[in-house]
Amino acid sequence: MLLKEINFRDIADKYLYIDAACVAQNLGSIFEVTEDVTGVLCYGYIDAKAGITFEILCCAEYDTAKKTLKLLHGNDEQSAKIRLSELLEA
Repeated sequence: MLLKEINFRDIADKYLYIDAACVAQNLGSIFEVTEDVTGVLCYGYIDAKAGITFEILCCAEYDTAKKTLKLLHGNDEQSAKIRLSELLEA
């Protein structure tokens, strides 16, 4: 399911895995990133000024065959956010 098809109530105050390898690959300076990274684990919330926002907690590797999600190391000292408008096709 695409993020643009999801109701904001299903995103706000929820943890979400977002299949967006291109986003995850660009986070190597903040988070652990491997060559098998497929997306990011995020916390969704509503920012009063920016709208629906995702706080990126860590990168992740989703194995479709095993249906497992391997979480990589996060970062307690830096944060990364991404807005829904940047991920509508994810």
